[in-house]
Amino acid sequence: MKKNIEEYIKDMLFCIDRIEKTAKDISFEEYISKIDKVDIVERNLIKIGDVVERIPPEVQKQYKNIPWSEIKSLRNRLTHEYPDIKNDIVWDVIKKDLPELKSNLVSAQKKIEPYQKEKKELKNDHGFDR
Repeated sequence: MKKNIEEYIKDMLFCIDRIEKTAKDISFEEYISKIDKVDIVERNLIKIGDVVERIPPEVQKQYKNIPWSEIKSLRNRLTHEYPDIKNDIVWDVIKKDLPELKSNLVSAQKKIEPYQKEKKELKNDHGFDR
């Protein structure tokens, strides 16, 4: 079943929440010393990138404040260039970039939710658009 944009945004926000909980109240040194924390963070960053790849370009163009290509690029680096990943870069993403991304996704979600609701109301009893 194909997801709608609202569900994709919820998926990304869920991943951000997992990352925030994992990295909450720890130092960079603690983070890199706990492989389970590194794994959780990197896995969720990859998931965010996977979701971004499913969002149509025309939707991405509507939300220029979200760094779509950078998210995909990070996903690709984490997936394909794993040995070369620098923990300090990932840490900067966690501490500097994710809060802004979360804020931008929440703003986008607020704009999309009424649209999705309106679209559902336009469906007739058989699920066809009117």
